[in-house]
Amino acid sequence: MVHTQLPNITEMKAEDAILWYLKEINEVYSTKHRVAGTYSEEYKEALLDWKHQLNEKCNVIRQQF
Repeated sequence: MVHTQLPNITEMKAEDAILWYLKEINEVYSTKHRVAGTYSEEYKEALLDWKHQLNEKCNVIRQQF
């Protein structure tokens, strides 16, 4: 199982965070990793929580406009 440290979202620009998330989610849920069970359910849950933090960050930015 791969246990990768998630980046600190507060230190990233929203655009960079979105790009990182899209690349990571494509990798984690790719057929080869789903079949092999490479990523743990805990990592997938942490990734979902990270996405929620990203959504909150983007909502704050949207409200500033």
